[in-house]
Amino acid sequence: MIKLLKRRGKTVIISTHTLAGLLPTADRVILMHRGRLLSNIPASEFIKTITPFYRIHVRRKNPNEWTTVTASNLYEKLKEMTAVNSGYGEIIVEEPSIDEVINMLSKDGGD
Repeated sequence: MIKLLKRRGKTVIISTHTLAGLLPTADRVILMHRGRLLSNIPASEFIKTITPFYRIHVRRKNPNEWTTVTASNLYEKLKEMTAVNSGYGEIIVEEPSIDEVINMLSKDGGD
């Protein structure tokens, strides 16, 4: 429905606490907290802003052993893991919570 309205040139305002499902269809992200505007930027810029705060959890051979890396050091860590061919298993990507995004944007002063 959102994509159809977007194709028709309509503006849709959605209030949500989950980002993943909506970011691919959004043109802009407006983030408010306690009535204060924290961010009003293009969705592509918002994605770049929050990407370093994603966490990737990788399960090792032993099901009880996990390695957690952030997006900022992901490339180096994946290169290291594949170089040693250490048999990593399940991978879980965890997006930053709304609270983490609000805290990050509040510290930066918002847009």
